[in-house]
Amino acid sequence: MSGTDIALIAGLVIAFVAGARRGLLGTLAMVCGFIVGAILAGFAIPWATGQLPSQHWRVPIAVALALFLPIGGARLGGYLGTAARANADGTRLGPFDRMAGATLSAAGLGLVYSLVASLLVSLGIPGLSTAAASSQVVGAIERIIPAPAQRLIAAARASEVPSAIASIGDIFGLGDQPAVPTFATQTPQIRTALESVAAISGAAVACGITSSGSGFFVDASHVMTNAHVVAGVNKPIIQAPGGYASSGIVVYFDEGSDVAIIKVKDEGPRPLALVPNMAKGSRALVAGYPYGGPLSVGNAIVTYVGKGAFQTQDGKTTPRRQMYAMAADIEPGNSGGPVLTESGEVAGMVFAASTTAKNLGYALSASEIEPAMNKASSLSAAVPTGSCQS
Repeated sequence: MSGTDIALIAGLVIAFVAGARRGLLGTLAMVCGFIVGAILAGFAIPWATGQLPSQHWRVPIAVALALFLPIGGARLGGYLGTAARANADGTRLGPFDRMAGATLSAAGLGLVYSLVASLLVSLGIPGLSTAAASSQVVGAIERIIPAPAQRLIAAARASEVPSAIASIGDIFGLGDQPAVPTFATQTPQIRTALESVAAISGAAVACGITSSGSGFFVDASHVMTNAHVVAGVNKPIIQAPGGYASSGIVVYFDEGSDVAIIKVKDEGPRPLALVPNMAKGSRALVAGYPYGGPLSVGNAIVTYVGKGAFQTQDGKTTPRRQMYAMAADIEPGNSGGPVLTESGEVAGMVFAASTTAKNLGYALSASEIEPAMNKASSLSAAVPTGSCQS
């Protein structure tokens, strides 16, 4: 167990004891203040660090706000709660009041741990971000929080910590896609494959933003994702199920094909195998981390296979890419995630969602990503990551 986890456990013990002393009402007000302060920090830190002229101030400013706002909110809430409790002393329920206060206090601090940790990971601060990402205590807390609640929190923060997704039109003229039929997403093969699907986050300092996306391991030391996920990011943070977390460097970046490869510092889970292109009508699954939240997997149907080009948000026309059009629910943060077969192999990589047609997403085909995938194991030197878009 790391020193970070020992300190976090000590904090939970202190919160438990303090909550027992305050009782339910005093603790409820303090916890509410703490959570409000943490949420404010989640919005304030990306904004504040993006205004700084020098990246050298990012860490101290981020740490100061991460401490000051939650603690300040807790003190204010505690003061109000104590004042209210003074008028309600006659209604105290003895042991129940103390136990409820203790439990609520520890649970509230645990939620704050999760909020602050996700923020620190998204900032891509060397040392600090990896410590937050690899914390066993934070991991255990996040496993307790229901996935829908995690997605709501992630979506709420998306305006300040953008989740990568390319947005394009209906380039093949397919129109709205039908609802995707439901089929199994939790077979043993798929569950094994999901262990190798990574969350990617980092700071694009030149634009003053942080962003998040998805990726997958192509060998023990390399993760593939979209180039637009890591545009302007020098030191991304990579996480995978099971508590894996590592920093990395971008060693391959091709804006034309929208493919990037990250070399991770610490070896990760087993790589995913690539299969030939899927055919029209094939059933598939898309896996990733929508809005930077928990890992999600959804159904998809390949509705078109072919080459296409489109205009990006900055007015550039892309080279023609071999791609799939899919009937699928593609959300921000899914970019870079794998398109999986029902046997858990990679058949492509998600890169875009349509802005003009419902349930229409796009993925690079297996043949499009295969050249980069084949050379991944030989790549070790950092390369420029282009320019980000604020």
